[in-house]
Amino acid sequence: EQICHAVLKSHRRHFDAARLLGVILLQRDEAGAAERQFCRALKLAPPDTANGNLAEAHNNRGIALARLDRFDEAIASFERAFALQPDFFGVFINHVSALHKLGRFDEALALSDKAIALQPQLADFHYGRGRALDRLRRFDEAIASFDRAIALKPDFHDAYYGRSFCRLLLGNFAEGWEDNEHRWHSQSYRGEHNPAYAALSVTRDSLKNTRVLVVAEQGVGDEIMFASMIPDLVQDAQSVALECD
Repeated sequence: EQICHAVLKSHRRHFDAARLLGVILLQRDEAGAAERQFCRALKLAPPDTANGNLAEAHNNRGIALARLDRFDEAIASFERAFALQPDFFGVFINHVSALHKLGRFDEALALSDKAIALQPQLADFHYGRGRALDRLRRFDEAIASFDRAIALKPDFHDAYYGRSFCRLLLGNFAEGWEDNEHRWHSQSYRGEHNPAYAALSVTRDSLKNTRVLVVAEQGVGDEIMFASMIPDLVQDAQSVALECD
């Protein structure tokens, strides 16, 4: 960061230094400052700037805008990056994610199909397609896309987690709940929940004659739905402490 500031102090119109300073701010989760910095960098770009560098700046500005929940503007930045570099695969992932945030699932599906046609071996593209199909309630097709993502990336926990909901909604409870255990390793889920629970994978037999603490995880609705199992637990365990709303 100090080097970038030093370069800009002596060369105020240095595009690369301005762009890299935006990347640093983005990595520090200073999305507002990063977005403003990428705008400044793009205004400084000389006419002979490589398309790849310009595309990266527009993509990074889009990421910053998405973190600020300014998704329409983010999509405009991603589209500009596409126009400059059509094979910039990272932009596809960010663009699809922004479309999901806006509930534009048909567009997210179409963009995922376009991405897969260009790079069929990238698991993230199949995952994005599965998410769109899930929200469009095309569950069997969504499962097929999640399957493909997992085949390409066996430790893709978000894909297992996404597939779990499709299987549960289709009544495939055994495999659905098994997939759902991957939520503890999913980036999207662990960001909002205590990752310490990930190690607490237990079976009914393992709880017999033990002291058990039951804690709420996902809200009142789930507490009510799963409360029917508490009497069984009380019967099996030595003692049960229940923490709930």
